[in-house]
Amino acid sequence: MSKRDEGEAAAPKDAVDNDGNSPPKKLKTHHSNKEELTPEEIAYRRKVESQLQEGEHIGYMPLSALKPRPELEAKMEKAVLCAIQGVEEQLKKGDETKKNNYEYSDEDSESDQSYIGKRPDSRTLTTMQKNFFGALKDFTLMRLGFDAGDEKKLCRCPCGRQAAKWRHQNGLEDLIDSEESGCSHSQFYTPSGLMDHLKQKGGMRQTKEHGTTNHIGMICPYHYGARLFLEQTYG
Repeated sequence: MSKRDEGEAAAPKDAVDNDGNSPPKKLKTHHSNKEELTPEEIAYRRKVESQLQEGEHIGYMPLSALKPRPELEAKMEKAVLCAIQGVEEQLKKGDETKKNNYEYSDEDSESDQSYIGKRPDSRTLTTMQKNFFGALKDFTLMRLGFDAGDEKKLCRCPCGRQAAKWRHQNGLEDLIDSEESGCSHSQFYTPSGLMDHLKQKGGMRQTKEHGTTNHIGMICPYHYGARLFLEQTYG
């Protein structure tokens, strides 16, 4: 095995250590033999890898997607508040879509059930539901494509199967069960593709029926709030 092959094969074990051990001071990545990572970059890659499904690896991801973005921290904090406020505003409106069990069907749905997880029982969100939006700022897999700055399929929906580890890390298993509820998509999205998905599943769009334009209110608060979060963070 060549030195180059040895470097590429060994790097993933050093790059991500999920048992909590401290990372090495210097680390050569699987992307390059020569690149040395800062402690912040190592920590961020550990976080990304911890959210991947079994058998996945960060090796296919562009370097630009794996760099921490400290300049976005303040924007993401505000985006969390925006998402919570935006969802609660829609809940308070008590629109007809809510009364009809949030059901609709379109080309983006695998079933007619488009609402994900536990439906809010009131016009305000519970602590756990707010925690979902608060945890979005740590869901790296949703933001990889945005951070990479191109239209590669790197993004994942926080309500989908690919976000199961992140939901488990944040105690959200009882809030959303993507195996049983609606958003069973396991695909990757481009940034624009993810935004389209969140808009379709979240609601707040217009449809035409018999020549008449109808406004549809919020369908799924989790998809709807995730879209608000991304718009505020990257808009």
